[in-house]
Amino acid sequence: MAIETSPGSDGCYFSYWPQSRSLYLADQAGNAVGPMTPGSNGQLQNSQCRISGLASYGSVGPDGEVNVGISITFTNAMPQGTKPLWSAALDGVDNSGWVKNIGGFYCIRVCSPAAQPPPNSETFAPSTRSGIYESFAFEFSDANGAFDIDTATVLINGPLDSRDACNLTFDPQAAGGGGVLYFVTDPGPGGQVTIATIFPGNAATSASNNQCEVRGENVSVSRIGAILRLSISITMRGAGAK
Repeated sequence: MAIETSPGSDGCYFSYWPQSRSLYLADQAGNAVGPMTPGSNGQLQNSQCRISGLASYGSVGPDGEVNVGISITFTNAMPQGTKPLWSAALDGVDNSGWVKNIGGFYCIRVCSPAAQPPPNSETFAPSTRSGIYESFAFEFSDANGAFDIDTATVLINGPLDSRDACNLTFDPQAAGGGGVLYFVTDPGPGGQVTIATIFPGNAATSASNNQCEVRGENVSVSRIGAILRLSISITMRGAGAK
């Protein structure tokens, strides 16, 4: 296993051999320092890190799985920051090659905040529909919580094209957090479209075009943890009712 920008570079590069229960650490010249038995009263050290034998362990389970725990102390020579973890396994025939980030990242002393995954469009139900009227539930997620989502878009069309489509954009932050659904109307005589505003639960607001119709009383929103759930009943029209 290696903790550094790339395996074998100036970092903490060590290996465990289960047949002999031996730990080795590579020095900066690439030479193996060791062996040391996990659990023994000793240590392995190079300029970047130090491995404690007493606080480490290694064993082979009943199904042949190898379990290794390594106690590492990094020296001041090890550059601070977030380091990727690399690991590899080999037997008498073949090897896995180096696999990056198998266990994530390791923070040495001072690190930038971990990057959060981007928001995601999760699921919608039903996944297929028939007829001209359907109640849909669209779910969107954000690792920082549902209240962190700024925009959720729904497009119902044959091609991935917002023209001549049922094109809806929901702003969950608008109207004091109650949200506003924006509906794209059909182009007018000059080719311009207008945006109609629909308030969830408000029967006085509705919009339609040649493809679909949405009424405010048939729109609702809920948030549970990281999930924003947008429920919309849609009446399909014309080509959209196929």
